[in-house]
Order: sequence, then structure tokens, then C-alpha cells
Amino acid sequence: MTFSIRSKTHLLFDLDGTLVDSAMDIAVALNQALHALELPGATETQCRNWIGGGVPVLIDRASRALDIDEQWHDRLTQVFLQHYADANGRHSQCYPGVEQTLADLDRRGWQMAIVTNKPTALAEALLKLRGIDRFFPLVIGGDTLPHKKPDPAPLRHACDQLAMSAEQCLMIGDSRADAGAAEAAGIDFVWTGYGYHRDDDERSLTPVATLHTFPTLKELLQC
Repeated sequence: MTFSIRSKTHLLFDLDGTLVDSAMDIAVALNQALHALELPGATETQCRNWIGGGVPVLIDRASRALDIDEQWHDRLTQVFLQHYADANGRHSQCYPGVEQTLADLDRRGWQMAIVTNKPTALAEALLKLRGIDRFFPLVIGGDTLPHKKPDPAPLRHACDQLAMSAEQCLMIGDSRADAGAAEAAGIDFVWTGYGYHRDDDERSLTPVATLHTFPTLKELLQC
């Protein structure tokens, strides 16, 4: 794979597992929903393993792991979103160095956007609560388009909104969904090895680079 940073002007970021560790928010809301419906509860570790792909994927993974009948999916999704709207941002934190790194990139002229499978309103609220919303004039959420990552449509839509080509963008994320969307959209992908990934992702993904800490992104971008 040929990779040249000189052609890049825009950075597309996933949110959960890339910029913000929001697993505890999700675990709290999911357990509140499970409890309300008198269904089995889950641990934070389990919830971390279910994140990635948006709310429908979370509910599907949780239901399979907890042996919850499919008839509960729609109701569990609704109740989870109700609780998550309240829990969103309460227990989450930016990963170390995120705010300062974003500020440094912003000063150096990098244009940045969010492309997440989280519902847009929740994503925008989380960015604001964590104090990094000012870096992202464009937020593409899981409900912006009919399709979510790993479909390439959200990334292509971001490029269209930014009036940029795929070659000018770099996608930074932690999941197979991010990698798959980037590959299908023709956008180079950087993997954050500290996020909510599966155990075999490092062997199966083909990023142009891997970040083990967020501030090393500046070294990759040569700034």
C-alpha cells in the first residue's frame, strides 16, 4: 500500500474508542435498560466487547451473549436509548492527550470531522461535554444517512460535505467498521490499537499505521 501524508489535508475521526472512552456510559445505560425489562445484566468488560457498529450491533451482541430472545430487541433498543441520553458523558473521558493533540492539529491547519455510528445528537452532546466540539464543525452520525459504517456512505458523505477527495482524507478509528468503511471509500485508515476492538483485529486489519497512544498521531502527520 502506498501512503503519502503530503496529500492529506483532512482528518475523519471515529468517536467512541478513538477520541473518548465512553464504555462506562454505555454499560450503565445498558444495565439500566436490562434491569427495567427484568433481563440479565452485563459487566463493563462485556459491554466493551460489544461496542463498535452502532446501537443495533450493541443490542444484537448483548442479546446473543446474554441469551435474550430476539423479540426483546426493539424494546431493549428503545429503553437503552432513553437511559443513554441521560448517561451520555457522565462517566466518559477523553483518552490521554486527545484535547491537546486536537488543539495542536487545529493550529497547524488540519481540517477535522467526526464520522461515528452513534446517533448524531448523542455524538454532538458528548463532544460538547468533553470540551472538544470546537474542533469538529462537521459531525456525521449513525442516523445522518440510511447506512452506517462499515458501509462507505458516511465517509463519502463527509468528503462531499468537505469538498475533499478520498485521497485528501485520513480515517482514524478503532474498529472493523471503521476499517471496512475506509477501505470501501478509498480512504487511508489509521487504527487506534487502544480502542474497542476484537482480539484478532490487529492481525486482520490493514491500516497504514497504528496508534498506541493518541498523541503519536502528530508524529505520523509530521507535525
